[in-house]
Amino acid sequence: MIAIVSFIKSNLGTGPFAIILMALTAYFVIFDQWKLFGGIYILYIMFMFGLGHLMVDFFFVGQHSSPQEMSHIPSHNVPRRMH
Repeated sequence: MIAIVSFIKSNLGTGPFAIILMALTAYFVIFDQWKLFGGIYILYIMFMFGLGHLMVDFFFVGQHSSPQEMSHIPSHNVPRRMH
């Protein structure tokens, strides 16, 4: 519904014709043809959640260094605190 309203407002403004077109389009998409548009909406949401999950995995989780990459850091040369 928000996408319908914002699309029509950005293209036609907020006049009486735009409001009538918003109401007719919303009725058609939400109530009259829900079997078609509802299925598309569910697939879109599932795709976006999956794509978002993959992007988080790739950009944040996959960026951690492995122990082999950090082998150039000598751990035995770390100074120790004496008490």
